Amino acid sequence: MKQVHAVDPLAHRNRIAIIIDAGLKAGQMANRPAVLATGVAARHPEIVGPDLQTADGRCWGTFTNVPMAVLAAEDHTHVFRLTAKADQLGCSLMVYLSRAQELRSYEAYQASVAKDRFDELDVDGVIIYGPLKAVRKVTGSLALIR
Repeated sequence: MKQVHAVDPLAHRNRIAIIIDAGLKAGQMANRPAVLATGVAARHPEIVGPDLQTADGRCWGTFTNVPMAVLAAEDHTHVFRLTAKADQLGCSLMVYLSRAQELRSYEAYQASVAKDRFDELDVDGVIIYGPLKAVRKVTGSLALIR
């Protein structure tokens, strides 16, 4: 049975920004947004639009109905500072840690994260979801990844 989410009219007032450390390798820069987008969609199902269907009845699934941008930050420290600013503005956020590349299981990742305080984490990617104005306050000076 396919899962269908109702379109939330308030979701259109919100934005998603994914901020990645510009110093990462190309493959890492491509991987971070995919992982983070999956997490935010699980946490906020209202951002997922209804299934798309062709005129001949073929269903092609769905994707976000909220605008999303992938942006570059100077480095890990800059990403972390932006994370703190988004948190202060009440945005929902999730982070990607550099250590995830080295660990072989999600359980190992969980155990590793549990050993550190938030301010000790090696954040190199973050996804922010929230009201347009708040997301713009956090990301206004960042460039799109090209």
